[in-house]
Amino acid sequence: MKIGPSNIGISVITHAEIYYGARNKKDFEIYRRFFNALATYPLTEEISNIFNGLIVNYSISHKVRIADMLIAATAIANNLQIFTHNRKDFDFIPEIRLYNP
Repeated sequence: MKIGPSNIGISVITHAEIYYGARNKKDFEIYRRFFNALATYPLTEEISNIFNGLIVNYSISHKVRIADMLIAATAIANNLQIFTHNRKDFDFIPEIRLYNP
């Protein structure tokens, strides 16, 4: 499968993280236009339940970040692969499928 806007979706958490990191209004507008072409996955009850399990299972052993576990839960709930350069944040979760180009 090729990566491109029709094959990419983002968690609402990733959406917020990227907006939060915008350096200025120009960057913010570039991100907004890009995000309009992507599917954005909202938080759901199923994602919340998966998230809680991930926190219980990995918060002490792996010192996980809340945002990463919400992203992981979104991917698991929607049967999606995660494309990331920070594989170590997710590779210990058996249910996660990391995109490998």
